[in-house]
Amino acid sequence: MTYEDVTPKVPKGSLKVWREYRKFTLARLAKACGVSIPALSQIENSKRTPSVDLLVKLSKALCCDMEDLIR
Repeated sequence: MTYEDVTPKVPKGSLKVWREYRKFTLARLAKACGVSIPALSQIENSKRTPSVDLLVKLSKALCCDMEDLIR
């Protein structure tokens, strides 16, 4: 079993929808969560799986439930 098997993926579009709804740029959200812009872009496009810790940071920054990001 790999890390990707047990870590939920962010469906393509859900993070971007929340980010744009909260009027965050990629740069602003990346800085708020302590990740690089390319990493955040890859997560938005389902090319990278975020850690649970990062999902928590994203949900706090975007004022949403973590579950909203992984549906």
